Amino acid sequence: MKTLTLAFAVSLALLGSASAQQPATPVPAPAPPAAPAPLPGYGPTITLEKAKKVAAAAQEEAKKMNLTMAIAVVEPNGSLVYFEMVEGTQYGSVDIAIGKAKTSALLRRTTKLMQEQMGTPQGNFISTFPYVVAIGGGIPILEGNRIIGAIGASGSTAANDHIVAEGGVAAIK
Repeated sequence: MKTLTLAFAVSLALLGSASAQQPATPVPAPAPPAAPAPLPGYGPTITLEKAKKVAAAAQEEAKKMNLTMAIAVVEPNGSLVYFEMVEGTQYGSVDIAIGKAKTSALLRRTTKLMQEQMGTPQGNFISTFPYVVAIGGGIPILEGNRIIGAIGASGSTAANDHIVAEGGVAAIK
């Protein structure tokens, strides 16, 4: 029995050394991340007339979805231009809608994108800014390739808030 055990151990040792001598398959290096698209520049401030049009279109989108929403439209510098909310909207949505609009204008990207980046090095960097609301529902309003303001919608899920904000932006494209 000792001979059989010894023979088995020697066989395993030889197999192990044979497999260890085979060259390792090289692992390809990961491709470098693609360079982000350039961010749009700032343009003139959205007019009150356009801000009301954006908010009305967003509220119409919310109505189609049977949602009660707070809608904020801000200037490129984040200052509030126009705000409205439907009766029955939760009070917490007031500050959240304004925060989403302001975040989107100041950082020149959608808050949905920022939400998707949370937990990544980019998201961790974004989270260091004060008063950032990194959850869907904030979208820059562009005229040409210039930011003239941003909309923030709050009152439902992040996905629904984003859809409502998109409806508002589409009104002036």
